[in-house]
Parts: sequence; structure tokens; C-alpha cells
Amino acid sequence: MQVYEPTTITKQYLKDLSHHDEMMKSGYRIAFFNIGKQLTRYTREIIKKGPKTGRLYYIAGRKKRHRASAAGEAPANLTGRLRKGVNFNVSGWDQMQFGDTVFYGKFLEEGTRKMKPRPHLSKSVDYNEAYAEQQLALEPLRAIQR
Repeated sequence: MQVYEPTTITKQYLKDLSHHDEMMKSGYRIAFFNIGKQLTRYTREIIKKGPKTGRLYYIAGRKKRHRASAAGEAPANLTGRLRKGVNFNVSGWDQMQFGDTVFYGKFLEEGTRKMKPRPHLSKSVDYNEAYAEQQLALEPLRAIQR
């Protein structure tokens, strides 16, 4: 059996492959960052401006009445805590976390015994699915070409 030593060309090719691997990982990280920004932007928008058809309430100290969200709609914006609490975090090149930081966000998203769900995070993910697929396909290739 004959053993071949790696040639200079083979070593250079392996080095180039490892460089492409790092560039691909960088591209995935950029893609996740872009996806997170888009999800956050869209979620904040549907909380603030999305159509609300729930009950009208009088709020003490305010002249204008507040229109609540109905079941199935994104939560209505009253104080802005939920809207400002929506955020994302990219960890490494292969993980992204997206959600809200207020304790009652889970109750709004999933509902309770006495309240039907007001999905805002899942609506955002569903609406932006095509954008996410596009980013995950294009950004790694762009990173290699840089």
C-alpha cells in the first residue's frame, strides 16, 4: 500500500475550504441578524398600528378612549411596555432567540383560561417566513463573494 503525502495544492485547497466555512458561518450570522431585525420591526408595528376591534375602555386620566384587541388580533398598545420588550438575540452563527421580555407576553401569545390568545410573535414569524428563507439562502453566498 502506498501512502501519499499531501501536496502544496491540496493543503491550499483545504485552507480555502476552511476559509469558506468561516465565511458561510459569518453569512448565517448576518442572515439571523437581518431576520431578527425584521421580526422585531414587524411585531412592534402590528402591536402599535394593527387593526383592533375589541372593546372601548375609558382610562382614568386620559381623554381618549382605548380600543382593546379582540381574540386572534395582536395585543393593543396601551403603555408600550410589550412593544418595547420585543427583541432578538443572535448567539454564535447558528442560533437566534426572538420574543418579548415582559412577563405577561406569554399569556397574551398563548391565552389563559379566561382570555383567548392575542398572538403577536407567531404572527410575525408566519408573515416573515419567506423573508427568512431568502436571507438564509442569500447571505452565506454574499459572505463568500466578499
